[in-house]
Amino acid sequence: MKSRRFEPRRPLRNEIYSLMAVLVVPFAIGLVFPYESFNYTPATTDDPAASSCAFVYLTADEENSALTASRTAWKVNIDGTRGLHADLSVSELPEDDARDVMDVSERRTFPPAAPVRLPYTPLPPTLAAGKAERLAPEPTTDDGVAFPRSELLKID
Repeated sequence: MKSRRFEPRRPLRNEIYSLMAVLVVPFAIGLVFPYESFNYTPATTDDPAASSCAFVYLTADEENSALTASRTAWKVNIDGTRGLHADLSVSELPEDDARDVMDVSERRTFPPAAPVRLPYTPLPPTLAAGKAERLAPEPTTDDGVAFPRSELLKID
């Protein structure tokens, strides 16, 4: 008996093509993936900057000089800005008294919610059709046809 060598049904070349087609996707993902993310170091935070705004307490003289400076800043050119002016005639703002807007006793109280009762029933007690009535047969016409020729030829 002659010994036969094992021969695959598909050549090895076809298997390599299939393997390459399958490995293209992971290889493409590996090329696109950022490798810097593996050695991630968070950015150092700087000390917070000092705020650029703050509450300022002015004396009466400093407040008057600031109002005077703002009034003169608006009146640069009388011809070009005749109707434009700032009315800063109020030198001091009135003090707002801290008080209640409405007393608790003035509140309107609503009754507790209750189920709504309708004066009528929204649906009839049954939706079934009424009892069937027996229809009487229509009288037959003279020639036994439902629409006789004489009736069809009437114009009126």
